Amino acid sequence: MRFLVACRGYSTAVPQVNHALINMFKSKMEEETRSGRRNGYKIRSYELAIEALNATDKKITNKKQAERLRGIGPIASQMIENCLTGTSPPPVNQRLEEKRRKAKAELQMVPGIGVSKAAELVSEGCYSIQHLRLPEYTELLSSTQKINLRYFEHLREPVHRDESETVVAFIKSCLSPEFEVVLTGSYRRGFPISSFMSVILLHPSYVHVPYPKVPPPFPDSGKTETRSGRRLMPFREKFTKLAVKSQSLLIGQIVPHLRDRGLMADTISLGSKKWVGMIRVPEAGDQGVDDTAIMVRRKRRERIDEMQGQYRRLELNLVPQKSRSAALLSLTGDSEFVRDMRLRANKMGMHLDEFGLWRWNSTGLKTENGTPEVEEEEEASDPDSGSEASEDSSPSSSSGRYTLIPTPTEQSIFDELGIPFVHPEKRNYSYLVGPGKRDRDKPQRMEKDVRAAVLK
Repeated sequence: MRFLVACRGYSTAVPQVNHALINMFKSKMEEETRSGRRNGYKIRSYELAIEALNATDKKITNKKQAERLRGIGPIASQMIENCLTGTSPPPVNQRLEEKRRKAKAELQMVPGIGVSKAAELVSEGCYSIQHLRLPEYTELLSSTQKINLRYFEHLREPVHRDESETVVAFIKSCLSPEFEVVLTGSYRRGFPISSFMSVILLHPSYVHVPYPKVPPPFPDSGKTETRSGRRLMPFREKFTKLAVKSQSLLIGQIVPHLRDRGLMADTISLGSKKWVGMIRVPEAGDQGVDDTAIMVRRKRRERIDEMQGQYRRLELNLVPQKSRSAALLSLTGDSEFVRDMRLRANKMGMHLDEFGLWRWNSTGLKTENGTPEVEEEEEASDPDSGSEASEDSSPSSSSGRYTLIPTPTEQSIFDELGIPFVHPEKRNYSYLVGPGKRDRDKPQRMEKDVRAAVLK
């Protein structure tokens, strides 16, 4: 039988009466070591079994003899009996397992497809990106995964600075001169390439600043509402009411206009403040203030339908006027830098988000444990109604309220937090700290690293 061959088909340099069993455990240990789900306990049990068999000069011929050896447990002794009697199932087909492993790794190259989804697809018989494009496998994907698959080759290409500048110039040529269009993200931090484009849109008529829906900060808690390990998504909404969508400047005017001009190809997500999707990079001669020809727009849309040209991921963020500096800080990044800035604010009894720097003003009511008593707050004003969140219009409760601190520039945010200003190109905080070295409970650590970044 194949399993007997696997057990007895090995040879050792040093003669050993139990060499077949020893090599069987070595084979199992090597197999487990190479496995994607490496089990340290199994490997250790195999090592102990090998040591026990090497230490005896008696030939093991049955399970009872094996059980008497120190270091061999019930599972190992059963494996020995199976090997000696040839009753074990044939070993796993190594080529098939390797094929499945490579298939899972390839499928996970598509953004949005994780370990579980890749395993599900492989179990259905999908072993490559080419297979994934077949209808029977594509229907197993979510709408976002389908879009990422469609633009898979384009998403693997980095976004160069000149491409970002071309897209921004095109957006400016399509929108009213009243709009301010600002590139953020890796571009603003001075990187030559990035994985996607992040753009801020500001308009004089868009002034509504939503009131924070978070509990008041407790300086001694050492906690913030952000979690490490995932990219922050400023301006992203979990749910957008229909009334808000109907009044949204982004949904009602900006997105339809840019789609009509042949820029937007596919929408991944859309809210009243943020659009995420795929765009076609404009080519030479595409932009122009006087570009109103219907035929030119139609030609761009036809190229999108035919998948001609280069496509990149874009995030559009509609930002209130008073939130300009906070939005620049949040969207410039990097994520670790922003998290530590927010932690610093929390330690000082403030709240920092993409809309601004907020100070909690407590009325003095305390709970039994000494922390302020918090009640559910209302929105500062109706969404997109044109009213502003301010010290006068912010809702209050019996325990206190948030007030928006005037921060016209990024410099003013740093000043309020009592730390030196860090230029955007030096805000690569994750490189300064490194994985596993952040201490989220010590804001003075951030201050030390920020000072080092400034002086570097």
